[in-house]
Amino acid sequence: WFGNLRDSNLAMVEAEPARFCCQPYQRLLQVATTEEAVEAEPPKEDRIDLPADIYGLTISVATSDLPQVLEGSRTTFHLLRLFFGLACLAINVWLQLMIVHEVDRYIVARAVHNTQANYAQYHAEVFDIDGNFLPDKWADWDGPKAKLCGMGLSKVKFTASIIFLWTTRMLSEVRSCLQLTHDIFQVPRTLPSATSTGWKAPATVAALNENNEFERLDVMIIDMPARMCLASCVTIPKLIVGIALLYGGCRWFAATESWEDLILNALALEFVIGIDELIFEAFAPLRAKQTVEKTKLVHVHPEDSVGTIRDDELVKNTLWRLVQLFLCMVWAYIYTTKLQQVIPNFPADIHTPCSGYLDAQASLLCDFMQDSAECFPYGE
Repeated sequence: WFGNLRDSNLAMVEAEPARFCCQPYQRLLQVATTEEAVEAEPPKEDRIDLPADIYGLTISVATSDLPQVLEGSRTTFHLLRLFFGLACLAINVWLQLMIVHEVDRYIVARAVHNTQANYAQYHAEVFDIDGNFLPDKWADWDGPKAKLCGMGLSKVKFTASIIFLWTTRMLSEVRSCLQLTHDIFQVPRTLPSATSTGWKAPATVAALNENNEFERLDVMIIDMPARMCLASCVTIPKLIVGIALLYGGCRWFAATESWEDLILNALALEFVIGIDELIFEAFAPLRAKQTVEKTKLVHVHPEDSVGTIRDDELVKNTLWRLVQLFLCMVWAYIYTTKLQQVIPNFPADIHTPCSGYLDAQASLLCDFMQDSAECFPYGE
């Protein structure tokens, strides 16, 4: 699948005195010029860094250790690293999805139940049978007024703003997943020069610096089976986690029983997002971290396309980002007012009474620079 990656197959060709490089194109050029001299410029390349998280570690072991396992070279060492990377990936995906599921099952469901019970009591005791609001009963009502006015739906603008920020955060996660997929699929499936010469190019090429020390590991070839494997093991799980967190977070925010918890819930979900980086930093060996840092996905471009970005592409990219911003705002408003299932088809009939109640709760007993003895008299 992933091509040859034996130590003996690492393409290291002397490019200049006291310096080694590892462009397979130079090796292919040497093969082509054994019978006749050919001078050609190597294709232009971009080198893309792997993400410093569990997903980057999985790509690293899949492109460096799995080929060694398939070739039977240093099997024990590479099997261990491959197992470690895949195990960390499985634990990461399981933790993120499990936390979202359990939060929805035990925390969100209970919050929805409490909110609906408080709202039902509010309708039963503060309205008449025809659905008319009774201000006198509201003023004397000893029901769960504080909980009712503290729920997220009592202030649509505030809750929608938090949902908008969360949607923007998850949009960034989904975009990074799609970009990672694009980076993987932009790596060539084969090298045209290798096909023309009949030489089987290595999938991964080690580069040495001037001191003959390991500098980086270039992933030059990812064939279609390898792409499908990486997509099913890396990008698709990452996308599923992002979508689950988006929906679960919006549902949790809408069901929040107090504004203080709304902020704390957002911070808790941010912690869930960072589980992949946390596991990578805490458990990945130093050598594995260095390998991820030095592994590059190589994109080969035709010479005439390098450095040329048309104005219309920039305009389209800017307009698309503006559309995404608008869609995030629309989603936050529509979800808060129409799609949330905490109080289906919420008529927003607590905003006016709760505004007066919250203003009274937030009024200051002592104004700025006022004498505290006047604000808080003794003996009364």
